[in-house]
Order: sequence, then C-alpha cells, then structure tokens
Amino acid sequence: MGSVQDREGAGAKLSRSEASCVCGELRVTLKGPPSVVSSCCCRHCQRRRGSLVAVQAFYDVEQLVTVMGLSQTFMRSGDSGANVTFHFCARCGTTLHWFPEFRPGKVAVAVGAFADKSFPVPERLVWSEFRHPWVQVPPGTTEYSGNAPYAAPNIIQDDRRIRP
Repeated sequence: MGSVQDREGAGAKLSRSEASCVCGELRVTLKGPPSVVSSCCCRHCQRRRGSLVAVQAFYDVEQLVTVMGLSQTFMRSGDSGANVTFHFCARCGTTLHWFPEFRPGKVAVAVGAFADKSFPVPERLVWSEFRHPWVQVPPGTTEYSGNAPYAAPNIIQDDRRIRP
C-alpha cells in the first residue's frame, strides 16, 4: 500500500493514496493531501486501536475516490457527544475509516493503514487529558485537552506545555 506520488521532481506532491486493512480485503483510495493529521488519546480510541494513541488523517468526503471490499459498521457516541460511524473489515476486523458527525463532510482514515513511513506527522493531539505521561509528543504539536477546536490549545515545544 502507501502513497502514489506525482513524479515531478524533488517537490512531488501527494496526489493519490491508498489505505488497506490487514488482510487487504477493504481498501480506500483518496486524492490529494489530508486537511489535517491528528492523534487522539481518548479512551475510546485507545480501546479501538489497542494502543495508547490513535493517529488519523482527515479528508474532505469528496477526496474519497473509492472504497473497495466489504465493511461492517459500528456507531458510537464520542466524548464530544457526537456520533462516529466506523467502517471495519468484515474479514480481519481492522478499522480502516470512519465518519465523525463532529466533522461534517469529513472522512477519517487510520494513518497506519497507509503503510507509508513518509506520511505527514500529526499536527495536533486531542484528548490529551488521557495521554499516558511517558508518551512522547513531537515538538510543534498543538495539544487539546478535549476535542479540537472545542478546547483551548497548548503548544508542545521540547515536550514542555506552552500556554498561548
């Protein structure tokens, strides 16, 4: 999997990217770069991903070119109070993409499903109040104690919280 890039010299732009579940049965293709790459430490995401931090890329729904394969859905209420509809592979169970009501017109895709180590670094961390203290956050990351933009950000610089 991974990204398909325009080959127009050193400044190549992300034009299309494909994300896949573990078994490859469920795939999504997107055009253009994500509007935001975000990491989340809420307990729902921790349980859903089986990890302390979930990383997702948000795209405009119009950027979703194809969805291939059979998915099952699961809807839950998020910590924001809005519903989120998750699509996961009917065969292997990987959560690949989801539609958050709190971001109308957006689709989120699990960044790990792109299998692309050059994928952009998350620019924000949400629900940091649930972040384990030993989890490192990249310098320059905007941190929100709740869901962005519903809470005031803290800017992470050299792993010190700077209040704006």
